[in-house]
Amino acid sequence: MRTLLLGTLLACTPPVRAAEPLAGTAPLDWEGDIASRLVDAAHAFLDAKIAPSVEGRARHWKRDFSSREAYAASVEPNRQRLARMVGVRDPRVPFAELERLGMVARNGTITVEAVRWPVVGDMTAEGLLLERIDGTV
Repeated sequence: MRTLLLGTLLACTPPVRAAEPLAGTAPLDWEGDIASRLVDAAHAFLDAKIAPSVEGRARHWKRDFSSREAYAASVEPNRQRLARMVGVRDPRVPFAELERLGMVARNGTITVEAVRWPVVGDMTAEGLLLERIDGTV
């Protein structure tokens, strides 16, 4: 009975045809590594968009390199604008020092230490602190 029913269903099913491309499109018939080709095209697109932005950046960024404090103050309006754009509304939690979680690596030149710091509300961030052995960061 099942075989008869399956045979009847198959006989009633119309033959499968190749789908026609949508208007204004063509089948993708690329040869080789399609993923690499798409990544290369994305890079080319982004490079073409970034290049003109470098020239226009001075219009939006008035960076003062005279000191660390002057630099931080000079880019603060840009940071505030970015915060609004990405939806950051809560104030950051001030902190005096990083919480040091332990040494990760050390060689003759640098130490790498896991650290944590408060960010917003009760949220924290973790990262790696790289310090030169001579004490500079």
